[in-house]
Amino acid sequence: MAGETPLTSLEVFKTVARLSRGACPPIKLLKGSKGEIPMQYLSIKKAREMLGWSPKMNFESGLLEAMAWYTEFFLETQSVELRIDNPI
Repeated sequence: MAGETPLTSLEVFKTVARLSRGACPPIKLLKGSKGEIPMQYLSIKKAREMLGWSPKMNFESGLLEAMAWYTEFFLETQSVELRIDNPI
């Protein structure tokens, strides 16, 4: 899953939040931390150039598929409790 347009981490989080229909906690933006990278984004450019790779689906479709898989996996196993306020 990927796309041609680079996405910021915030854009990825907002997409996850929208697709999860409220299951994500609200976003709290901080001013940043010392030594933090000022601009971060995801891009497939390097994989395309170096490996000749291209995505089979767009980012949102792939994210929906991944979210469905994880939801089913955690519902089936119930051996792992994933909590936002107590991350693994």
